[in-house]
Amino acid sequence: MKSHSAVYRMLIAIASISFLLAALVFIRLTKNVVSPNEGNLMPVLLSAIVYLIIVNFASGRNASTFDTDFPSLQGNQNEYRKQLDHFGRVPLKTLLVFILISAVWSSTLRFSCATLGMRTDVLVPLIMLLISVSMLAASFIYVIGDNNISITLLSGKLREYPVNLKYPRQRNKNFIIPFFIAVMTIFCAVAIQQLQINLRGYMSLENAGKGNGMLYAFFTAYLLIVGTLIFLWTKGNSLIYKSLMKQLEDLTASEKNLAGRINVASIDELGFIAGRVNEFCQGLSVSVVELKEAQKALTDLGSELHSSAKDSAEAIARISESVEEVSGRMRDQAGSVQESSGAVEQIARNIESLEDLINEQASSVTEASASIEEMVGNINSITASTNKMAARFSELLSASEAGKEAQASSDIRIKQIAERSKALFDANQVIAGIAAQTNLLAMNAAIEAAHAGDAGRGFSVVADEIRSLAETSAKQSKNIRQEISSVQKAIEELVAASRGSEASYGKVVNLITETGGLAKELEHAMAEQRNGSMEILEALRAMNSITQQVQSGSKEMTSGNETVLGEIGRLKENTQAIGRSMSAMKDASENINRSSRRFNELADGTADTILRMDEALKGFRT
Repeated sequence: MKSHSAVYRMLIAIASISFLLAALVFIRLTKNVVSPNEGNLMPVLLSAIVYLIIVNFASGRNASTFDTDFPSLQGNQNEYRKQLDHFGRVPLKTLLVFILISAVWSSTLRFSCATLGMRTDVLVPLIMLLISVSMLAASFIYVIGDNNISITLLSGKLREYPVNLKYPRQRNKNFIIPFFIAVMTIFCAVAIQQLQINLRGYMSLENAGKGNGMLYAFFTAYLLIVGTLIFLWTKGNSLIYKSLMKQLEDLTASEKNLAGRINVASIDELGFIAGRVNEFCQGLSVSVVELKEAQKALTDLGSELHSSAKDSAEAIARISESVEEVSGRMRDQAGSVQESSGAVEQIARNIESLEDLINEQASSVTEASASIEEMVGNINSITASTNKMAARFSELLSASEAGKEAQASSDIRIKQIAERSKALFDANQVIAGIAAQTNLLAMNAAIEAAHAGDAGRGFSVVADEIRSLAETSAKQSKNIRQEISSVQKAIEELVAASRGSEASYGKVVNLITETGGLAKELEHAMAEQRNGSMEILEALRAMNSITQQVQSGSKEMTSGNETVLGEIGRLKENTQAIGRSMSAMKDASENINRSSRRFNELADGTADTILRMDEALKGFRT
């Protein structure tokens, strides 16, 4: 950075020395024409030395800003802005100070007319010419100093530019340089023309021609220097523009380079643009990097989404198949439940008939008991009346036909009870089979509900209720079977007793046939008859007790049958509700299937969009 400040001071020194040399040359040449042998140049030389010291000191005071370490100031935005703003004003300040001091020094020549031996009419255009030369030298300091600022900034590779530093220096430069060129060229042309006019009176034609040639040559050189100045000015601007355009070309290229940055080369609108472009590229680069990371994650999510959509579609298809299968089985089960309901209702009707028969049997047994009791009373009466004929009529009384008929009737009733008991046992077996089948159906329904997952949870609850009902029916059937077994056992005992009674009746008949007229035998038979009647009465009492137990069991069976009918009714209602639920589930499954297909299409579209985004992001290089 110190080399740039030394270059700037050297630039000021060269410009001031060049100006003084040009001024002394013009003063010397003009003095030789006007008064060759008069005047003294020493005061002018002394003032020139003073001018040289003053102008280099005053103009070079700001050269130290070239030593500023701008890269280290980028972290402190306030100080960074302050130093850049001061640095950017250096060329213009130097220009104004240089022109002011040079104009003051040139104007002091008016006070040296007597010393120089020059006339005022010649000295005024000479001062104008010197001022135009000082403006040319100052313009060189401004242009080359501005280029030196760009070189200094580029050497620091500055990437940041304060956002609040918006001084329009580029606009000012575009005004100052052309304005100064126009003004100093006009000053130079007017001064040369006036000098030509004023010097003709002091020169011969030959010397006038030489003088005019010298002035034209100077003006031509002046214009060439102005052209060089314009060239240097445009070259400095092109350096700034090239740096800016290169980054813009990288941004608009096929592979958009966001890693490159524009080095700040000027403290003006272009520097502001460079700083903003760098900020934009930095922010865009960070965004693109984050976008690439997000796009990578999105790619993974898209792949997972596509895979999940495919798996979901397959799972939903399997669910639809399972729902269809469960729906078919539910229709079959509904038919089975309907058949079971009909069978249970038939069993209920049979049980009701059985209960009626049992009631009739109880009435018959009661009537038989009353008849037997009456017969025993009659036998006792006959026995009392035929004590004298007891030996012959005891057997006759014992083998009474009335007793035989009653016994036969009782035997028939007992056989009917046995047959009804068997039918009741078979009916109970049917109920047990239905309960087992219902339990099996409930287990199958629970398995299908488990296959259906969450969608079959409600169906699983219904299956559990059906299984519980089947188990209850099985328990009731078992209890009924035990009661019927007890009834059958009692009936078997009654049959055995009835058979013994029947054998007794046969013996009575035989005895009556053999000893029909013997009173003793009648008495004996009557005694046996009485004994047999008592036995029959006891048997009938036992049978009556058994009949009452059977009647009680029948009532329990009737009550259980009503419970079974109620459960079967609820089973039918539950089956119908499950059927409706399965229909709704089937419709929902179809809707889910359609949604799954749409979801699959969206997943494919998302994958295509991610691929296009990936291709677009590949165009950015960060």
